[in-house]
Amino acid sequence: MAKKEFYLIWTKDSGEEETIAIQHEMIFGRKKDCDMALPDQLVSGKHFQTLIIGQKVYLTDLNSFNKTFLNEVDLSPEKKTPLKEGDVIKAGKQTFTFTSTLGKTASNNSSSSKVSLENDSLQLKIENLKTEGIKKGEAKSEDPFLNGLHELKDIVNLSINHVNDPQYDLSKLSFNKDPKKAHFQEFKDKKEKVLNQNKDLTEDLKELINLWKSFF
Repeated sequence: MAKKEFYLIWTKDSGEEETIAIQHEMIFGRKKDCDMALPDQLVSGKHFQTLIIGQKVYLTDLNSFNKTFLNEVDLSPEKKTPLKEGDVIKAGKQTFTFTSTLGKTASNNSSSSKVSLENDSLQLKIENLKTEGIKKGEAKSEDPFLNGLHELKDIVNLSINHVNDPQYDLSKLSFNKDPKKAHFQEFKDKKEKVLNQNKDLTEDLKELINLWKSFF
């Protein structure tokens, strides 16, 4: 499948328009080192981010002072929101219109789009976990190990939720033919490897906790 292209039509406060081709990850803000510098005093140094995941673009407000608005609704900071054709983004006095059909006729491939959206959904959850880090109410520690435990907990929770989703029930699928058969064997091998590593990690953590307690 050909790589999809995405654009933002930037309508400046002067009324002038500029077309921006969205790259994999871009930061928009007043600072000159941003991927797209916006000369607007109402725009924060790093105001918002666009990120391409699979076949979709996600918008994230970067804790901007005056907020980022999507179709007149202010976004929650650090939360990735998918963009759709014609969405309007506002930052300060600057307006951006999202499009993926710049001078083109959009193709209609529903089956491949469905698979892409399913893959994008899981990847988005992982990206949001990276962004969220330690949950609200949990003080960030100066100890990298403790922070690593928090990240590990988030990944484990994501994995458990994914396994419990009936959409991904492997027992309902048949893997008698290539290439799915080979992929399934690769999955089983990796799962077995992770299970063995988990046993070792569990024992190491138990030992570490006991040593930890001995200091108090």
